[in-house]
Amino acid sequence: MLPGTRELSRWLTSQGVQAADLSVTGSNRARLEGTLADGTRIRVHLSGRDTRGSGLARRLWGLARLRPAVAGHIPLSSRSQVEQLALACYLAQQADVTSPAVRLLGEMPGETLVLVTTIPESGPDTGATPLTGATSLFAALRGLHNSGVAHRDVRAGNVFMSGDRAGFCSFDAAEPGSSELARRLDLVQALATLAVADGPAGAVAALRAGYGPVDEVAVAAVVQPVALAPWGWRAARAATGSLNEIRHELLGDNAPAPAALRLERFRWRTVFTTVALTVAAYLLIGEISGVDVLGTLSQANPGWLAVAVLASAVTYLGASIGIAAFIPKHLSIWRGFFVQLSTAFVGVAMPPTVGHVAVNARYLHKEGVDEGTIAASVTVSQLVNIVTTVLLLIVLGVLTGSGLSKFKIAPGADVIIGLAVIAAAIIVFLAVPQTRKLVTGTVWPHLRQIWPRLLDALSHPLRLAIAAGANLLLTAAYSLALIAALWSVGAHPAVLAAAVVFLAGNAVGAATPTPGGIGGVEAVMAAGLTAIGIPAHQAIPAVLLFRMATFWLPIPAGWISYLVLQRRGVL
Repeated sequence: MLPGTRELSRWLTSQGVQAADLSVTGSNRARLEGTLADGTRIRVHLSGRDTRGSGLARRLWGLARLRPAVAGHIPLSSRSQVEQLALACYLAQQADVTSPAVRLLGEMPGETLVLVTTIPESGPDTGATPLTGATSLFAALRGLHNSGVAHRDVRAGNVFMSGDRAGFCSFDAAEPGSSELARRLDLVQALATLAVADGPAGAVAALRAGYGPVDEVAVAAVVQPVALAPWGWRAARAATGSLNEIRHELLGDNAPAPAALRLERFRWRTVFTTVALTVAAYLLIGEISGVDVLGTLSQANPGWLAVAVLASAVTYLGASIGIAAFIPKHLSIWRGFFVQLSTAFVGVAMPPTVGHVAVNARYLHKEGVDEGTIAASVTVSQLVNIVTTVLLLIVLGVLTGSGLSKFKIAPGADVIIGLAVIAAAIIVFLAVPQTRKLVTGTVWPHLRQIWPRLLDALSHPLRLAIAAGANLLLTAAYSLALIAALWSVGAHPAVLAAAVVFLAGNAVGAATPTPGGIGGVEAVMAAGLTAIGIPAHQAIPAVLLFRMATFWLPIPAGWISYLVLQRRGVL
């Protein structure tokens, strides 16, 4: 539990910090403001068990939408966030940048990390022109960048300007050891902020006067709405017109416009290219294997195809129930259904598990679920999914290996040798003190942070039963979709054997670092169906129909769901 204001004030006094009038700012109990005895305003940041995982949903969503260099470094715990903030403040102070100064960094009883920083005051108005203040802000930003720190959120509420004095009043998103791209994004944000009052021409003039030499063509290449992502997508889109004028001021009238640097992970061009290449690959597979894919698909039974599509829709209902099982507040199953459907679109640009986790974390954050519960629920949901899949593979493998079909699950010598090599490598890795220390120092703190929430989630048998049932529904629906695809091309597989083929393909797809597991899923499932006696001229088209129903057709529906949910503030 985070300490109350009285307990916190007593502890701060014992550490030599006489704080008065401490109060929580906004809805975040981990952030308070107050004053010192000399009237200096201070901000207190707390990191304890209640704040574990704080901000993780927002950062995961940023990683899903943006390239890593744009999203920035992700501290995986609130403690790491506070430590990163303290480091940024120290570096800025060493560079004589007007910014929050650290007054105290220490740990209270109960494993609560406390950071106390000052809040710089703008001071009296000296009557200087607005351009002078804007120039001073860019000079301060140059000093910050020279110290190796990127601000990452240069909006009006995080900076101050008073006459010829300017600086930063918040470093909440600051990143020490930043990249050159992160600094250019800072410049774009500063230009957009100053353009509101001084106009695009005045903002660019202040940049040239205060920041010093800079590659303006490189800056113009990142003058895009996505550069303002920390402000929210609505504010970023609203600033599009101003950004166009800023780009024109940077380049001049006759200079050719540089190619815009790609900041997002995926665009429509990426989606279309992925679809086109996959279709070409599917046709190529048919040519190589001697199978008339198009001919078989043209003769497929449309009724069974409709069943496969309906079964695919049921999978999103099962996923919605599964994610809601471990949330201690009521969530709409049908709203969750459309959230899960939107993962079909987001998953086109990244491995399926990454997109799934990012979207769910964003959704739960918007629903008012605290970050620690989000991290624990998503983790437990994935664990239940893994355990259920493994148990199903074992049970169905035993059943199918007992004569109910031709499908056998028996690891060959190569598999056993490979597992032995992996086990030996892990043992050697952990036997070396340096690598063991690296693993324990990186993994163990994160496990400790979410462990209480994991135990709480696992201590509810009803929730576990609901989650397991949701995963069974998911598997049954996918298996039905595969069987319907097989029936549509005239194949009649054993039901249990087909379920094992799906589980094997699903496991490979989750581990394949391609969007939707493209390539790995098709190869494993086609080989598995052939192994249980389905001819290749039926197995390959059936797999393609299954993927069409469960992967390709949901993408446009997921895109529509994604846009609608974003506009309604659900995502």
